[in-house]
Amino acid sequence: MRMSSEKAAALEHFTLGNRYKEQGQYDHAVAEYLEALRQDGHLAEAYNNLGIVYKHLGQHDKAIEAYQEALLRINPDLSQAHDNLGVVYIEMGLTDEAITAFHKAIETNPNNPKAYHNLGAAYENKGLYENAVHAYNQAIQLDPTLMEAFNNLGIIYGRMNAYDWSIEAFKKAIELTPHDAELHFNLGLTYRKKGMMEEAIREYEEAIWILPDFKEARKNLAVLKERR
Repeated sequence: MRMSSEKAAALEHFTLGNRYKEQGQYDHAVAEYLEALRQDGHLAEAYNNLGIVYKHLGQHDKAIEAYQEALLRINPDLSQAHDNLGVVYIEMGLTDEAITAFHKAIETNPNNPKAYHNLGAAYENKGLYENAVHAYNQAIQLDPTLMEAFNNLGIIYGRMNAYDWSIEAFKKAIELTPHDAELHFNLGLTYRKKGMMEEAIREYEEAIWILPDFKEARKNLAVLKERR
């Protein structure tokens, strides 16, 4: 079946909007997505991407409206839009609403590691650490390269005083991103809490080698060296 001229035009504007979005030219992206939707009002992906751009512009109410148009009027199974809606709710401090949105993202696509990761972050915000651990582990099962999930697991395990698990999580994060100074710093903090001072010193030194202006790492390193 031949595509209508309206649908063809909508896709052209949608594609151009995506280019502007990737370039950070968000005002131009908004204009292109709106034109795409004027040509084809059932293009759910255009509403979803419009929401992303509005979020970047700090226009959270418009972002929510765009995501809801995609979900309520066109495609309630668009997992990405549920996930993106949850991210906006998190930024607005609406954690319960975010949790609901992330659950819907997972219901519509159980193989969405990003949604599990974001759900973990929402539970973490509420202090529900066991729920967060479960969500982060689900994300990692789906995507073992998700460094952020390992890092967040390390932080939560530290808060739960489960230092061995925290160390293991940070080590896995570092395996994935060895030149991230923050990861080495986090591992150093955990070694220090566990009383493993030489290991902590090593990690602080690594963090400073990667990021020489890392003031907190230099401060912590100086304290430990004084106590040697």
